[in-house]
Amino acid sequence: MLQSLIAERFHLKFHRETKAMPVYSLVQTKSGLAGAPDIKRSPSGDCAKITSHDAAPVVHAGSGTPPTPCGGESVNAGKIVGHRSNMDELSTNLAIMVERSVINRTGLNGSFDFTLTWTPDSMPDGIGPSIYAALQEQLGLKLAAGRGQVEMLVVDSAEKLSEN
Repeated sequence: MLQSLIAERFHLKFHRETKAMPVYSLVQTKSGLAGAPDIKRSPSGDCAKITSHDAAPVVHAGSGTPPTPCGGESVNAGKIVGHRSNMDELSTNLAIMVERSVINRTGLNGSFDFTLTWTPDSMPDGIGPSIYAALQEQLGLKLAAGRGQVEMLVVDSAEKLSEN
């Protein structure tokens, strides 16, 4: 909906292209999750997908408690906390942090609870680990550099914003 609004207001013409570019692959280290202190498989059971920050959780009749939220990650400078999250979601958030596409090649299915803490490059005299070291030490994962196919949005033309 937003894409069509922008295209209409700016008379935007674009197309999608796939191009070979530098990427990271998110993979398991040799020890994998076994040696990772800050990641655990999420317990099975009902969970509620959170769709709005201001939405009240639904309480199941007779239980008195809302279902555990699932499929979410909280992202801050230097910290990602996942609750019943998956490796695709983690890859998406890591891509924002490392400013490069990240492809999930962990082979890990299902949901996980984890906390990843690192010192961002923007912090002067950071004493904590880099995001790369933190991934290995805390989650048993690593980012392997390589090249891969990345889908890009290419702008062909755009005009000044039209009036209302």
